[in-house]
Order: sequence, then C-alpha cells, then structure tokens
Amino acid sequence: MVFSKWKGSITVYFSLILIVIIALILVMAESARISGVRAGMFSKLIIASNSVLADYDRDVYSNYKVFMYDGEIKDEAILADRIEKSIASYLSFGAGEGVDFNKARVEKVELKRINRVTGNLKERFMDQAVDYMKYKMPADMSVDFLEMLNVLKGSNKTMEVIKCKAAVEAKIFDCQDMILELVAQVDGIYCEYGSYGRTKEGDLIPNESFAKLIVNYLENKESVGINNDFVYSCMKEAYYDVGNEIDVLLENLEWLCNNFEKYNDKSDKVFDECQEIIYTIEEKSKKCYESIEVALAFISKIKEDAKEIELELKIFSERVASNRKEISEDIYEELVKENEELLKEPLNNLDGIENRLKQNKVIVEKLVGISGCGYSYSQSGIEKAYKSINTLKEDIKDYKVDDICFDYSKVKREIPVKRDSNMDGLKKIIDEGIARICISNYDRLSKGRLNDTGLVSQVINKDTSSSLSSKIEKIIKSPKEVMSDMVGKLMNALEEEIDVKGFLSKSKEEITDELLFSAYIGEYFTSLTNTKANSELTHTLAYEQEYIVIGDRSDRVNIKGIIKRLLGIRVVMNLICILGDGGCRSQAHAVSASLTGYFGSAAVTYFVSTIIQIIWAYEEAIVDVCAISNGRYVPLIKTAPALKVQAATIFIFGKPTIENLARAYSTTDSPTDFGYDEYMKLFIVLLDDEVAVARTMDLIQSNINRNYNKNINFFRLLTGWEVEITLEHNDILTSIPFVSAYDKEKKHSKHKMKMSYKCSY
Repeated sequence: MVFSKWKGSITVYFSLILIVIIALILVMAESARISGVRAGMFSKLIIASNSVLADYDRDVYSNYKVFMYDGEIKDEAILADRIEKSIASYLSFGAGEGVDFNKARVEKVELKRINRVTGNLKERFMDQAVDYMKYKMPADMSVDFLEMLNVLKGSNKTMEVIKCKAAVEAKIFDCQDMILELVAQVDGIYCEYGSYGRTKEGDLIPNESFAKLIVNYLENKESVGINNDFVYSCMKEAYYDVGNEIDVLLENLEWLCNNFEKYNDKSDKVFDECQEIIYTIEEKSKKCYESIEVALAFISKIKEDAKEIELELKIFSERVASNRKEISEDIYEELVKENEELLKEPLNNLDGIENRLKQNKVIVEKLVGISGCGYSYSQSGIEKAYKSINTLKEDIKDYKVDDICFDYSKVKREIPVKRDSNMDGLKKIIDEGIARICISNYDRLSKGRLNDTGLVSQVINKDTSSSLSSKIEKIIKSPKEVMSDMVGKLMNALEEEIDVKGFLSKSKEEITDELLFSAYIGEYFTSLTNTKANSELTHTLAYEQEYIVIGDRSDRVNIKGIIKRLLGIRVVMNLICILGDGGCRSQAHAVSASLTGYFGSAAVTYFVSTIIQIIWAYEEAIVDVCAISNGRYVPLIKTAPALKVQAATIFIFGKPTIENLARAYSTTDSPTDFGYDEYMKLFIVLLDDEVAVARTMDLIQSNINRNYNKNINFFRLLTGWEVEITLEHNDILTSIPFVSAYDKEKKHSKHKMKMSYKCSY
C-alpha cells in the first residue's frame, strides 16, 4: 500500500531516465554521423578536385613532364564557374545512395582562389621541373658543378657609366640586326650585320621567303625600288610571277570547261596540272604572307627602339656629364654618331614601306585561300573555280612593290678575303662579327623567330642584355689606361656579366634547384650543339637554350649573344694565364721591343707589351670560342703550354688560322675541360630564376601550339585552386515522429557546414 502511493512517480522518474539515456545515445549517434558526413564529404571533395586536375594537358606533360590544367579562357569568373560545375558534377556522381544514408547534400561549390602558373613562376613551374629531375639526375651533380664554378669568382666592383653605355650599345646593335632582317624579309637578300650574305664568288645570297615574292613582272630595277644594277641582276630571277601562273591556270580551266564531256587522258592530265598550280600558288603565298607579317613586326619594333635609343642616349649623356673622369668624351660622341647613322641607313622610306606591305598583305591573304575556289572534278566545279580565279586575277593587279625601297648604292661585288695578312686580319674579325668567324657554316644557321604575342617573358621586366664583348673590343681598339686599370675593367665586366658571388650566396637548396633546372633545360631544349633534344617535336626556334639565356626572339641574335658571352669569359681566363706566366710576359715584351725599336723608352715598351698581352688573350679567346661552338672542349683554366696562339704571330691572324688552331682541341670531354653545353648550363644557372622560367614557358607554348594545332597559352594554365563547399544535412533527432510533429515548420531539421580544400599538382 505504501508503494502504491508512489507508483506513478516512479514510472515518470524511470521514464525520464530512459528518455535522457535515449537522448544521450541519439546525440552521440548524431555526433558520430555528422563526423562521418564531414569525413566522407571531405574525402569526396578531394577526389572530385583531383579528378578535375586529372584533366591536365597531355601534350605538355608528355613532352616536358610538367602538369598544367588548361582553363581555356582567361576570364576569372567564367573559369571559376566552369571548374565549380565540374567539381559539383564529380561530387554528385553515384551519390544517390550516399545522400540517403548520410542525410546530406552539397548546397554550394565555390572557388576561393585560382592558382595560375604565371602567378608564381618559380613555385608553380620550376619546382615541378626540379622535382622531376631529382629522380633523373645523380645526387652529386650539383657538388661537381659547384667545384667548377669556384674558379670564376671575380671582383665585386661595378662601373655605372660602362653599364649605361653597354645598354645603349646593346639596343643599337639589336636595332641594326632588325633592320638587316627587315631587308632580308622585304627584298629577299640574305643580310648579316656589317655585310650582305655572299657566296665564295662574291654573289649575293638570295632569301627564299620574302615580302616581294609575288609580283606580276620585273621590267626594270625601278619597278622594285632597287637602285643598284648588281643587286638587281642577282634578284631578277628570284621573284615568283604569280600573274603568269594564274594565266596558265585560267587557260587550262577554260580548256577543261570546253572539253569536259570528252573525257580522255589529256583532260585528266590538265586537271592534275591545274591542281598542282593551285597548290603552288597557295604554298608560296603562305610564305609571302608570313614574311610580310614578320616585316611589319620588325618595322613596328624598329620605330619603338629608335625612340628608346634617343631616350637612353640622353640618360647616357647625363651620366657622362657627372662622370667625366671615368669615361672620355669621344665615347659619347661615337655613340651619338652610331645612333644618327642607324636612323639614316638603310631605311629612307619606313612609313611608305609599312603602308605598302599592309596593302599587299590583304591581297596575298586572298591568294593564300585560293584552294577554296571550289575546284573539283566536275563541270560545275571547274566553272566555279574559273570564275573565282578570274576575279582573283583582277585583285592582284593592285599588288605593288615599286615604293618598297632600300638604298643599295653602296653594295659592291667583293670576293671575301681568303688569306691572313697583317693586323688588318684582327680588325676585320672585329668589324665583321665574331659569330661569323667562330661558327662553321654560319650562313646556314637557323633564321627562326618566335612570335611576339602571348609570351610569358613579356611581363618580366628585367634587363639581361649582354655586351661584355663590346667592352673588350673598345679596350683593344683604343687602349689608353695603364695595365692594372685595363685588367681591372675586364674583371669588373666579367663580374657584371656573370654574378657568381650572388649565386654562391644562395642556400644549398636554392643552388641545387637551379642546377637541376639547368639540367632539365639541357634535357628538353635544343642548342647549337644539341640539336636532338626533344626530337619528337618540331621546334619554332632551333637554338632554344640560347633563347632562354639571351631572350631575343631571333635565333641569329641569340647565337650572337652567346658567342659574345663566351668570348668575354675566355678573354679574362686567357689573360689570367698570360699575366701569371713569366714566359708569356717575356714573349710579349720581346715582341714589344721589336716594335718600339732600340730607341724606345722603357715606359713605351712596357705599355706596348701590355697591349700585346691583351690582344694575345683576345685572339686566343677567339680560337677557344671557335672550338667550343663547333663541339670541341677547351680547358677552363689554361697553362702556358696549352695556348694555341703565340705572341710572335698575333699580327698575322685570320679565319683560316683560327679554324686550324681550333681543330687542335679535343672533341671528347674531360673533367678539366668545358664544352658548349657546360657553358650553357653555367649561363642558365646564373640567370634570374623568373626570367629563365618565363622564357622556358615561351618555348613550350610555341612548340605545343606548332605541333598540336592548339591555342595553348600559359596565362590561362593552372596548377591548382582552393575550393570551398557548403553542406546541408538533416538532423536525426528532428526526424523522430513525435519531435517532427512538434516542429511542423521544419525550422530546426536541417544544419549547414563548410569545408575547404587546397589542391595542386
């Protein structure tokens, strides 16, 4: 009876305990379920993001071993929306069962950040190449290479005026080279700096692809703006008479129209001849069209450079005014004179040439599409082609070249010098250009040129111009300083050119990465002596490593820049050898004494001896560079017995002598010798990382587009992104019937959570 009094309360009490226990179990279950939802969805997010990244550009990876995702568009918002939809699609793939089980769904996918490869060149491209090479290269290669670099430590001094002068000279030389390239493109004469390309007999070398390729006739030299009989006689047979070809084509088409029903062997033959003429016109028109585009680009660049040169000369004059003691006035006057000559010759009608080329480009574009005339083996096809080509014949009458004029009045028929003579031989080498002397078959070097548009390197504003050779040439031509000052300038110039001290101040990890990246470039990019790298591809530039170092879009200019750098290094290294050897100094002194005579003072003899040692080192360097550029190996540090040029023969020096002496060097490598590839690695390692990576991207972009008919652009390539998803999931507690009945509006039945993931290659 006593318990009956409390039995209702006990029931309620135990019911409450039971409810608390059930609630605790449900809360724990819900907590575990939410953790499971988070872990499961995060795993799906990783898989979905990486699945999108798995759609990397296969052509870039298969040829260059770097992962890049092609976003295909540059617009950030559109690109983000496309990637978000792709990730959402992967998240929802096969998720029906999962959604029902977890009571969760993806409400929103949002990209927080997109990592474009151009956003951080070193981290997003160079690191991938380095990681790849770590598995490909021996671990101790960096140590060996560093040991070789230790011998190149130099002075830390710099000369502000010489740097400014070098920048102006480099710009002038580049502009002169472009003018000669323009002459070659427009008039069809193969040109090089300082001279026109000639055969051994002295005849001009014609260029197969140029802007005057398509003309109707050549009645006289005035019709093509040539004011030199010899040049005209060399070029007369070089032009392609498209008007005559079209006349023959129309005549054949007309015959086919009249005799088509009488099918026989002749009609079949005439049909094939017409087809061949159409292909010929189209092919040669393509060459002409490309040449006009290049010529127009040259003209635009020359105009820009001319303005920059004027500005730089003003800056240089101000530097000279504040540094009269460091540099003589005649150097400035010489630069001004060079600039004036540059702007006068050989162009006297730059705007007129540009306008005419633009008009001709429109006409040639029609010839490029001549195969679209509808020509087919049917009556209607032949008639359609006849009408189309007859109209085209009228259009090409407006193609003119009479106002595209260059001044060839100074061009003369001269047979190249074949024998060495006196000191004029060295002067001729300097005047004609070291590259032509040092490289066998120089005239056969590639004339490839990289397209100016869409290059990553265009956004890298760093000056990497080289003019060490020019500085050395100036010292040799007009030596006025004492020996110690001259040698000091050479050493300072080398330090400016190759910042070994800055390189060695980096951490071991940074140095190792740069060495591995240089090995990567050597593996996948061509050079003068390594033409088989990545041989599966057709390369836009033949000398890709040279482009990475020099940065000009012309193969020829890049080769010249490398030769100048090689020459600068070898002059300094040879000078160290000569100055450090008593026997060499005695030889130079003996030659000096023979020149100054018995009555020459000791000071004069000493001064002349100094000049002889400088010239000796320079000529020895020319032989070294000739050997190196032709695949031979030269000791990095020479001893006196290793010198090929002797002091007594420095005044009898020419190309035959250079080539004979260069052949004495070995074609096999040794630990103490440096070949062309080793110097290229050195230049690349000491190059600024961003510049090296940007130019590497230029080459990859151009080669992929050229070989795979793509429109790849590194500005739209990605290496990863950060994505955030918002999840909405149901609450199990609110799904209990009596609770659900209480929460009729379902306000508390759903919850949201966010999670983010950073994915990258």
